[in-house]
Amino acid sequence: MISVDPSGKQIASTYEEGAPQVIPISAATIPQLVTALQGQKVGVRAVFAAPGVATEEGADQPDPTIFLMEVVGVRKAEVVENSDALPQVTRDDKGVPSIAIPKDFKATKNIQVVQLEKGDGEFISPADTIKANYTGWNLKGNQFDTSFDKEAVEFPLSNVIQGWTYGLSGQQVGSKVLLIIPADLGYGPSSKDDADDAATGDLLFVVDIVSKS
Repeated sequence: MISVDPSGKQIASTYEEGAPQVIPISAATIPQLVTALQGQKVGVRAVFAAPGVATEEGADQPDPTIFLMEVVGVRKAEVVENSDALPQVTRDDKGVPSIAIPKDFKATKNIQVVQLEKGDGEFISPADTIKANYTGWNLKGNQFDTSFDKEAVEFPLSNVIQGWTYGLSGQQVGSKVLLIIPADLGYGPSSKDDADDAATGDLLFVVDIVSKS
């Protein structure tokens, strides 16, 4: 992707960075991006403009940004209905989650998002910094990390594993979700030398979204 201002001056380019940019497609990101790419196929090239947004009432409208984008691949975050075939989340009287994983359960190649509780706050985009409580397990059912015994953690969605960036983008503040993340969008595959509580292979996360900034 290349972005330019109306004069043609380049703002940014992933071609110079040497790697494509991962962009979750969501109405909570850039609406013009959704309009340009929905229904298209891998390989398409699209040009679209995103209007500038004034940050203060009465301020001049900033110039739009013009994007040239080439789609080189697709990874999906699928919102799926909860069912007995999926890991089941329970909570204690303090809201701390536990998980029960069906025998022989395996993650799909795409991220699966199970909506445990739908929030009604602001939508989250990949550029946001959010505060959340979370617990992570591997598919052996062993917990490797949690914030529920401490306090909610603040982090930018641009600086976490791709499974979180994909899976949480488009969610609303207040939502509670189960993320089922394939290994290549987490911390990588498991090896025979990994400890039982290693954060490798396919992963499960319960994430309670507290706020965004």
